[in-house]
Amino acid sequence: HGNLTLKLKDGQETKANSMIMSLNSPVIDDLTTDLLQTTLDMDDFSNEAVDSLIEACYTGEVQLTKELFRDLNKMANVFKIEWLSKNCYEYYSMLVGLINEDNYEDTCFAFEEAAYLRKTLKQQTFFDLITDKINTLDAGKESFVSNYLQNLSYRSTDELELVVEFAGNNSQLLADALVATLKTDDLDDNSKYLLKKINFAVLREKHRAVYNELLNILQNLENISMEDLRMIVRLQMVETPTTNEEQVQAAPNNNIPNITCSMKLVEFMKLPFDECLQKLIDSPDAKNLYMLIDGIWLWLLANRDDEEDTPTINEELIRKISAAKTHRNWKAVTKQY
Repeated sequence: HGNLTLKLKDGQETKANSMIMSLNSPVIDDLTTDLLQTTLDMDDFSNEAVDSLIEACYTGEVQLTKELFRDLNKMANVFKIEWLSKNCYEYYSMLVGLINEDNYEDTCFAFEEAAYLRKTLKQQTFFDLITDKINTLDAGKESFVSNYLQNLSYRSTDELELVVEFAGNNSQLLADALVATLKTDDLDDNSKYLLKKINFAVLREKHRAVYNELLNILQNLENISMEDLRMIVRLQMVETPTTNEEQVQAAPNNNIPNITCSMKLVEFMKLPFDECLQKLIDSPDAKNLYMLIDGIWLWLLANRDDEEDTPTINEELIRKISAAKTHRNWKAVTKQY
């Protein structure tokens, strides 16, 4: 008889025999035998998956589908049902084994399940399976990453982290995806995340055409905040990545001077751009590279409506900023700025 009540979503309930469930799960055994619980909260899982779990515990067999896989695999791990965990792994392995060039949908499903499992259950083996499989396909990693990032704005942070890791150091691949997105969409959180993962120094050196296209799109974005403008320039100024040791030595400075610390610098905003830039570079009141970039973007925002005189962010300007940094012996600004 059903002496164990399983509380489902939407206030529903179902019954199961505690002894049968305990024979499959040491966790349920502890809860019902030692703690004398007569109810289990199962509202983290779909009702269909819970029904399948009960049937599996009664029969020793499970009918896995894509729709049920995530919840059944999660319950197998939560309740330590070893034979069910094994079946879930074999089912996933079977799906991955059937993947070929033509079924991107299955590849995407397997990849996203791997992202979820690594994030929530710390299971790495699923990710290793699908990435190894993708790398054996003729189209390979590049094709999958390109297709996957076509829907950039709809991806979760966990999914983006995983696909960026899978892309490795391929800044061109990430830049291509970002260019395609920003042609039609604004700079959202996902776009900014991807932007920060691009090595602009490598992109500029090895993939100049992509670099120029991305730079052109970024400088023509509308409705962009001062913070995002600063980020874009800062990313372009990066020459070589710092080591972990250098990052430790670069202690955060929460009181870093900015452009508004000096009214003399703010007054330069009234000058033509080239004159303003030179005065910012030469002024002893400009204490660091952050203040120079802050001043440039403040001028650009103040004069944005004057289309004839407004300069563009191009390689020549980047070179001037880099030369000023060297000439003034400004040190790198800590990462959070």
